[in-house]
This record gives sequence, C-alpha cells and structure tokens, in this order.
Amino acid sequence: MKAPRTVGLALVAVASTALAPGALADCMNAPLDPLCGSRVIVSAVSGNTFLRLEEIDAVGDDPLQALGPAHTTRLPDPGDPAGPGTLSDESAVAEIDFGRGVFATESGTESAVAGTGASLDATATSRVTFDEYLAVSSASLAIGTPVTLRLRYRIAFGAAQLHDLPPAALNNSSTQWARSDIQLYTTFGGVYLPHRWYESGDGTVIVDGIFSDPTQTGEMTAQATVGQTRRLTLDLRNETTSKASVYSVPQFPNASTAATAAFVFGIEADEPDVSITSSTFGAVPDFSGVTAANALANVLPVPVGAPVTVPEPSTLASELASCAVLLAIARRYAASHASA
Repeated sequence: MKAPRTVGLALVAVASTALAPGALADCMNAPLDPLCGSRVIVSAVSGNTFLRLEEIDAVGDDPLQALGPAHTTRLPDPGDPAGPGTLSDESAVAEIDFGRGVFATESGTESAVAGTGASLDATATSRVTFDEYLAVSSASLAIGTPVTLRLRYRIAFGAAQLHDLPPAALNNSSTQWARSDIQLYTTFGGVYLPHRWYESGDGTVIVDGIFSDPTQTGEMTAQATVGQTRRLTLDLRNETTSKASVYSVPQFPNASTAATAAFVFGIEADEPDVSITSSTFGAVPDFSGVTAANALANVLPVPVGAPVTVPEPSTLASELASCAVLLAIARRYAASHASA
C-alpha cells in the first residue's frame, strides 16, 4: 500500500457521518447490516479474563486507512510468590485501500511460561469490513436498462501456529493452545459466501471457499438495472490466539501464532459505459488489480508471533497440481486393487 493515512494509538476512532455513535456496536455484532458502511478494526488482548488492553476502531469516509499496530505485552510478575508466570505478547494491523481494491490484515501472538505464577492467554485480531449498496449509473444507457455486474477477487495468505507440546496434549485443552483463524465473508447479488482458513496446534484444520484453492479467482454476479443499487459486503477477519501454561513441572512450554492475508477485488459490468460507485468511497475498482501478484504484493509482515510464509502463486499452483496427480494415482491404485 502506498502512503496510507495512519491512525495512531492515541486516536481510537474516526468520526463517521454515516453512522450514529450508538450504531457502532450493532455493526460490530451484525456485519451484514446495510447501514454499517466501512470499518477498520484492530485489537490486542491478553490476560486470563480477556482484558482488552488495546483496541482501535475507525469508521469513516477515507478510502485509504491503516490502523495499528495494536500491541500489548504483559511480563511475568517477579514478585508473585507462586512464581513469575506467563509472558504474553500480541500485535495486529489492518489496512484498506478501497480505490485499489485492497484489504489487508495481520496478527500474531506469543506465550512463554517462565514459572508457576499467573497463566495468561494472548489474542490479536484485525478486521476490515465494507457493507454498502452500490449505485449503478450510465451516461449512455437509459434508466432501467438491465446490466450484469461481476465481482472478482483473489487472496494471498499465510499462517502458522507453534506449541512446544504435542497435539495430543492440546486436544480439548483449556490450558494450552495455538490457533490461527482467517475468515472472509462476501455477499453480492443476494448470495452470501463464507470462506475460512483455520488451523490449531491440536491438529484441527478447516479450509473452505477461496482458501481451498487460492491460485484461482473467485467470482460472483449480480443482476441490476441502471439507476438501481446493489449490495456488496466484504468482511476480512484475522485472529490469532495462543496460551501456554505449566504442563508438568519443570516443563514450561512456549506457544506462538501468526496470520496474514491480503484480499484484492474489483467489479465491472458486462455492458459498456456502466459506472459503479460507493457513496462512501467513490468509484469501485475494476478488474485490473485482481491478480495473484497484486495480492501477494500487499501482504503485511507479521512482526510478533510464529514465522509465517506466504507461498508464491506459482509455488501454490505446482503444489496443488502435485497433490492432484498423487490423488489420481492413489485413486487408480485403489480402483485396480478393488477390481482385482
């Protein structure tokens, strides 16, 4: 992203003319509310009661925003008679460049046990949400002329979760974990699509939607007429959380997580001379930026947490092709033995 307007830690909100102050909490809880407009949110949470130590929330009509880092560090208490306890460190950033069709989020956490004192968990979250009715207009087509609108999008992402304990020790545990969770929700043409990448140190994996094959371009269509509006919702969420506590003295484990994702999108009409605009941000970007290279170029680094790698699109494609070949071989082998 180029020269984003950064909202510092001392500034916790940007005023919005589109929302009454009392509506902010409703939008957070109901991201598909058509009155919610745009939101850029980052938070860093640590403690055994999910104490929110740092949260930054911007709502406004600036199409170029960067929030963060929301960063908190809690050090072990050397005066605790039970021992120094757990270190927790977490940080998160969220950015939006609507004119270029870019949303980006990152978050990461670290948990380290130094003794048998207080046990803390670490959570970092970042989120970019856009929810608005877009205006469809044309200088040459008459009001009421039918048009087909197409939303295209790509994503580049990477995540990691590390814990010193084996997966069996983390399974169904309320005292040990390392989790990375990236979610994308898209609504266009009345169709709602959830996309998710989730992985936990206990071996749980959830992958669906665009994350199933990030080498591909996602597409959704909406029917409209000139002079109408059509609703678009894009909601990119990123959460990492970790916890490490005394497992069996003197085994003091460490845990860390990281996740980063860049989402690029554009909308065009099949018919010529059709304009699509947001009342908040202006012209909606076209397809020119919906490329794997552009998504990769806008991935945010993760300064706190586990080492994370975002695969190059060509690497992803070759890996997926290799998996497809191996799967085909396995299926042929199974079929030949079944018929033998």
